[in-house]
Amino acid sequence: MLNLNDIKKLIPQREPFLFLDSVESVEIWKSASGTRTFSDDSFLEGHFPGFPVVPGVILVEAMAQLATLCAAYSYQKENQPVPTGVAFMKINYAKFRKPVLKNDCVKIVVESTLRRGSLFQFEGKCYVGEVLVAECGLLASSTDLSK
Repeated sequence: MLNLNDIKKLIPQREPFLFLDSVESVEIWKSASGTRTFSDDSFLEGHFPGFPVVPGVILVEAMAQLATLCAAYSYQKENQPVPTGVAFMKINYAKFRKPVLKNDCVKIVVESTLRRGSLFQFEGKCYVGEVLVAECGLLASSTDLSK
């Protein structure tokens, strides 16, 4: 549904800190799913040399980026101004169930659990194949980064 260029129009992150390759679906203010294959990322060389594992904090960031994209896409489809940024306020119950290894394709899914004004909350999950590898809750607020 959305390729890398489309993603860059909606969220401010850029390489090497952009952790979405594509977005398969977005349901306005409800959910989104996307993918990321971790292959040539420089952090893999130093995070457990000889057994390259994607850091959990990167998986949380990927979920946060997809939640941000879902919010930006929703604002855009409702013909509202798209905020220039998102300030994450809280990460809940982050759990890392299985390691994500080099060349794994991760499916990222976020579902909205709350929207109140500029505040929004999502639950995120990451899968490799059908296996749940990470999950967390995210609370954020849309903000204007130009000020």
